[in-house]
Amino acid sequence: MNSSTVTHRKEQQLRYWEEFRDYLATRGSRIKTPNPHSTTPNELLIAIGRTGVRLRAFMKIDDFVLTVCLYFTGDKKRKRFDALMTMRQQIEGELCYDLDWFAGDGNEAAYVAAHNPNTDPTDESDWEDQFEWFREVIECFDDVFRSKVATL
Repeated sequence: MNSSTVTHRKEQQLRYWEEFRDYLATRGSRIKTPNPHSTTPNELLIAIGRTGVRLRAFMKIDDFVLTVCLYFTGDKKRKRFDALMTMRQQIEGELCYDLDWFAGDGNEAAYVAAHNPNTDPTDESDWEDQFEWFREVIECFDDVFRSKVATL
């Protein structure tokens, strides 16, 4: 991949998140997204009320996957993740999504994730459907996890 292709891809990804923010605003979403300058091309991080825990929306362009996850970092990540694991059955019932649970090893972050496979973020004609999936999942994750994260 040459440098102009990489630059175009990054610009498209940043525009994707900018248009997603606009989509949330026009749909009256309660989700508050961070300053656009803090967004990387492949992800959008959303605070959920506890240091070291965030909602993360991201895309894997080459793998055609969109993902929303509750993302744990820092020295308490495993303790917090394990505390949520004790509520796994309840959480999965509340979310109604197939979830991927990863405890993290060493420096790797721990996460609980929902994936939307076979989705091409470079296909701008499909962005509205992708934005709606992201909105629904982010809001659902926020509804289910915000109060639980506050107690971790």
